[in-house]
Amino acid sequence: MVRMKVVSVGLVALAAAGCAALGDFSPDNPGFDEVPGTFVGRFLALSDADMAGTAYADGGLEPFDGAVDEVTLFSAGRPIATAGAPNSVISWPQVIDVAPNGRHAYAVETRGSLAEPTDRVESAYTAFPEGRLLQAYAVDGTSLQKIATLENVGPNPQFVEVSPDGRFLIVGTEQNDAELIILPLQSDGTPGAPRRIDLNPPYQPDDAEKRVRVAHLSPDNRTLAVNVGNKRVQFYTLTFDQGGLPDGVSPLGDPVEFGVRLAVGRWTPDGKFFLMTDVNSYDSSIRMLVQRGGKIH
Repeated sequence: MVRMKVVSVGLVALAAAGCAALGDFSPDNPGFDEVPGTFVGRFLALSDADMAGTAYADGGLEPFDGAVDEVTLFSAGRPIATAGAPNSVISWPQVIDVAPNGRHAYAVETRGSLAEPTDRVESAYTAFPEGRLLQAYAVDGTSLQKIATLENVGPNPQFVEVSPDGRFLIVGTEQNDAELIILPLQSDGTPGAPRRIDLNPPYQPDDAEKRVRVAHLSPDNRTLAVNVGNKRVQFYTLTFDQGGLPDGVSPLGDPVEFGVRLAVGRWTPDGKFFLMTDVNSYDSSIRMLVQRGGKIH
């Protein structure tokens, strides 16, 4: 089975992101045109047409006239299909995921679109309206189709991830007492009715960001690693109902605080280790663009 990858990027960086993903599959990292057909994988990329990545630093959105937010399917390094997508940039790159079978994908709307077009905002983090959408897509070798939209998954969803067994989605929102959303997946890939779970995150009084940014399920489908406020990781054990779907959580050990500003993580395939990225900077100024001292813990 050809593995699907996902990437979340600003529109101006889409080509570069495609090359980076290509390098993940080909040890020789050939160019698209020089060695056609070498790359046989597929991947999805989110583009955000109404905001350049540099807007985090200077508020200049640099929108593309007539362009809309899209998810694009690439095959052999080339775009072959597109579909409309939620606003994607104002987040860590964990707002899109692909089911283990490679036939369905899911994206959440971290923030909505501006009601009126504009070139500049005071803060890219706060100017966009609240997001609430979850969209589901059907994917095959040559096409990409939107198959379902959940209108109110929760306020400003921060991530979406398909469980390793492909039976349910986890989504994180900014709603206190319902930070974790569980959505069962039907056989056709559409999400069912959401279950809302209070993670009771271990925030501290001086936390700059009181929110759950990302969560990652371990390969055994039962252990959840959660980025809390970009400052610490709390592990949880999922509890399940008789139908095999999560119905609650219990903390696993104490929160682990480390690094400067944590981002996304990954479990090793055997589930014995959890790797966490650290962007090593903690504001939205120009320093976020020029510092190059990120780490992996």
